[in-house]
Amino acid sequence: MLNVLVPPTIERGANDSEVISSAPLGLVTMECQARGSPPLQISWLRDGLPLPLSQRVRLLSTGRTLRISPAQDSDTGIYTCVASSRAGVAERSFILQIQEPPALEPSESSEAVTAVTDSAVTFICAASGSPLPTLTWLKDGEPLTLQNNLVPNGPGTRLSLESVQLADAGVYSCVAGNEAGEVRKHFHLSVVEPPRIEDLAQPTEVAAAIGAPLELLCTTAGVPAPSVTWEKDGRLLAGPGIVARNGSALRIESVQADDAGLYTCLAASPAGEDGRSFWVKTQAPAHIGGSGETRSVTALASGQLSLECPAVTDPPPRIEWHRGGSLLQEDARVRFLAQGRFLQIQALGVPDSGEYSCTASHALGRTSQHFHVEIHTAPEIKPGPLAVSAAVNESVLLPCASEGRPTPQLTWRKDGLLLLPAGNPRLELLSDGSLRIDPVQVQDTGHYLCVASSPAGSDRRGLDLRVSVLPAIAPGPSNLTLTAHSPASLACEATGLPKPHVTWKKNGHLLNVDLPRSPYRLLSSGSLLIASPSLQDTAQFECIVRNPAGETRRLIAVAVRVPPTIADDRTDFTATRMSPAVLTCYASGVPAPAVSWSKDGAQLGNRGSGYRVSPTGALEISRALPIHAGRYTCTARNAAGVAHKHLLLTVQESPVVKPLPSMVQVRVNAGVVLPCEASGIPRPVVTWQKEGISIPAGAGFKVLPNGHLHLSRASVEDAGVYLCVAQNPSGTALGKTRLIVQVPPVIEAGRPELSILEGSQVLLPCAARGVPEPRLTWSKDGVPLPGREGKFTLLPSGELMLKDSQGGDAGTYTCTAENSAGKATLQLQLSVHVPPAFTEQPRDRMLKRGERLILGCMAKGNPMPRITWTVNNKPARAGIWEQSGQSTLQREAVTKEDSGTYACVAENGVGSVKAMAFVYVKEAPVLRGEVSAYQVEPLGGNALLNCEAHSDPAPVIHWNKNGLPVVGSPHLRQLQNGSLAIYGTVSDDAGRYKCVAENEVGTVEKVVTLALRSAPVFSVKPQDVAVSAGERAMLHCQAAGEPAPTVEWTRE
Repeated sequence: MLNVLVPPTIERGANDSEVISSAPLGLVTMECQARGSPPLQISWLRDGLPLPLSQRVRLLSTGRTLRISPAQDSDTGIYTCVASSRAGVAERSFILQIQEPPALEPSESSEAVTAVTDSAVTFICAASGSPLPTLTWLKDGEPLTLQNNLVPNGPGTRLSLESVQLADAGVYSCVAGNEAGEVRKHFHLSVVEPPRIEDLAQPTEVAAAIGAPLELLCTTAGVPAPSVTWEKDGRLLAGPGIVARNGSALRIESVQADDAGLYTCLAASPAGEDGRSFWVKTQAPAHIGGSGETRSVTALASGQLSLECPAVTDPPPRIEWHRGGSLLQEDARVRFLAQGRFLQIQALGVPDSGEYSCTASHALGRTSQHFHVEIHTAPEIKPGPLAVSAAVNESVLLPCASEGRPTPQLTWRKDGLLLLPAGNPRLELLSDGSLRIDPVQVQDTGHYLCVASSPAGSDRRGLDLRVSVLPAIAPGPSNLTLTAHSPASLACEATGLPKPHVTWKKNGHLLNVDLPRSPYRLLSSGSLLIASPSLQDTAQFECIVRNPAGETRRLIAVAVRVPPTIADDRTDFTATRMSPAVLTCYASGVPAPAVSWSKDGAQLGNRGSGYRVSPTGALEISRALPIHAGRYTCTARNAAGVAHKHLLLTVQESPVVKPLPSMVQVRVNAGVVLPCEASGIPRPVVTWQKEGISIPAGAGFKVLPNGHLHLSRASVEDAGVYLCVAQNPSGTALGKTRLIVQVPPVIEAGRPELSILEGSQVLLPCAARGVPEPRLTWSKDGVPLPGREGKFTLLPSGELMLKDSQGGDAGTYTCTAENSAGKATLQLQLSVHVPPAFTEQPRDRMLKRGERLILGCMAKGNPMPRITWTVNNKPARAGIWEQSGQSTLQREAVTKEDSGTYACVAENGVGSVKAMAFVYVKEAPVLRGEVSAYQVEPLGGNALLNCEAHSDPAPVIHWNKNGLPVVGSPHLRQLQNGSLAIYGTVSDDAGRYKCVAENEVGTVEKVVTLALRSAPVFSVKPQDVAVSAGERAMLHCQAAGEPAPTVEWTRE
């Protein structure tokens, strides 16, 4: 037998791996269309590991379809379908991506950013999502090209603007998008430009003629537009006549001599500030009179020098300028203005100092004006230390070397106050400007400021002087006597610079004052506070004071005394007449105190009439009498103090109550007095109790001055046992009597109607009260009932007991209560209820599909029961008819779903009963798939003929072939699901098979035609033959196979 093996193959798409995208909670299906022979085994992997199945992850179509629903983020991965058999293995992969809409961090949708021009700005756009979103940038809604300033940053992008300009302002948007959606974040960029003052070629040093107008220009730029202010010599200028054109110009209509100075234009905005200064000099009109007087002129280095030669002639003179006798020529720094009247030199330096002259000549002669020019440089203080340390009484030098032209003048300030070395012999200002302090004192500690100033400007430099002082302890006692429990401090007032650190020792052991419950506390002054001194504090204490300059110590010997204390155990004492009394006084202290007594202010000796003072300090009275009553004082003394204790002694006689009558009777609502005569010293207070509970004042009760109790109107509740209680501090006496209040009978009202179950036992209540106790009788419907044992029994409580109740026991029952004070009756209506009982119950039914179902149910009871139905424990309402206590449930055409447990429930207010019936609906067999099939299998392989049927009861399945029953064998076997398996097929296995599935309800059949494929085989092969020419030749060739082979002839 030949078996042909076909390696497994799986249908594929354009790529070996198919990418599948799904939204969260979506449905994902992966198809694995595999073919091969023998039959394939399909398995699935996820990320290279076997795929675990669950309610969400399931395999369909014999494992060829993988379905995931609902999809979750955790399902993302590579899924592989593996088809295997003896002929080989084939695989196909699916890449599952669970899409997640993009999200940006941080999550705010917009952000405001402000930047200064030429600064760097970075916008960060970190995005997450699946698949990873693509990021694009927009400016004012228009796309931005990806240039060097767009830098990837992990899952986000960083947009960097290295040098921000005004044109870069706008709204920048980061857009993150993927297949699941899109999200945006906007950055609102505002660009500000620091203020700047434009250079209009106006010199910073300006010479102004007295009486002439002057205008200084200050043109500014910046975003936002800066505000402009003017200062002269550091003071603000204002006014419409001075500052013009919104601050861009400073105008002086007529220059005066005091207008000379340093003018500063300040431009400020939130983006910063800028400034420009003008050095204005005022000059009187020059007169060249040939006097030869030399004018002195000063100018600042790096500034501008302007010299005027005011020669006025007609025609105008020819003017020449000289320096040191040499003729000056114009160049980049030297200029002549107004036909030589003005000499202007830019970018001055110290070498420009010297002698200058101007010569004006014309036809009538010449005249000259000489100038002495000196170039000044601003003072500058050389670097030095920022802090200087020195010990007390040492000499210290505070350096301040400076340079400048002219030589700057140096001044010193300490903590803002000007120092005058001439008035303090300890201060010396050296030639180089340094300050010497000799000797240094503690008060010299502080911040010093050296100021170097000259007409060219000023410079300043600060430094701190730190003076250290050896610690010292203020004088104080070395021996202290403390009182116990009185807070005390051990003085250790420490001084020194820097502030010293203080620690304490006790008997050589360091004290830890930082513990939460420490009895010691360190004060800010360094002293030690003992919150509550005790005998353990009698010790040697040592104070240790340290700082970087050294340390100092002090020893203090402490002794603790304890003042007397008297135990506050008792202060009030009471004694009965002629009984002994002891007044205690337990005193303690260090040293031991002496004890003395006084009574009502009079001192008592150690022994007297009827008393004595014991060694323990107690006052003992042998027989207490009224004269011993009073206020006593116990006094304890020692060297540490005095303690007093006041005690009160009272001598008493117990009260006595005259016997009371044993019983007092009164009719209800009448008045009555209960007597109580009591005596004692002091006079006892009389109170009353009823049944052990105190009687409050009012509410009809009144205690008379003689102690009697008056009841104005006796009620039933007032009956009982009364106690007369006589009390004084010496004791208590009691008197007892009983009050009886006569009351006519009263029956407690109860339910007028009573319902019971048939056959039960019931108690008919009749609770009656009265004084004396009333007699009870019962009647039914007006007929007296016997009280002896039987159907009716009268109990001692007055209740009537009814046994084995029946319907005839229903009726009106009357209870009568009677005593000497009156009579009372109570009526009660009795009803007898009967629980539900079935007279007809539903029966079990077995039906075929489509038949009619009728179930009946009837019940009786009192009250009439109500009938309901349930099917499989669920309420049933459709198809139910009720009439006169009978209920019918009907189904016209039953189906399999109508099978189950049917319950009829009858209930009334008394009880409920349930009857159940089982309905079983049978179904004829039903085949899965077509009723006929044509199946082709390879010869020698395995064939599976399907015949899956379901029914209730389960069908019996059998096979026949060509009208004959199929007998099972190892070669041919019927499976549990009814299918027929043929192993190693042979030619005889081909044919028409019939599957018959039947049960008691019906039968169904399926026909399967099995064809077996086999390769062609020659059954008759052509033989060699010899024939004469012209004769017929016959060659035979027959072949067999499935399907039938086609025979062709060829001739070589």
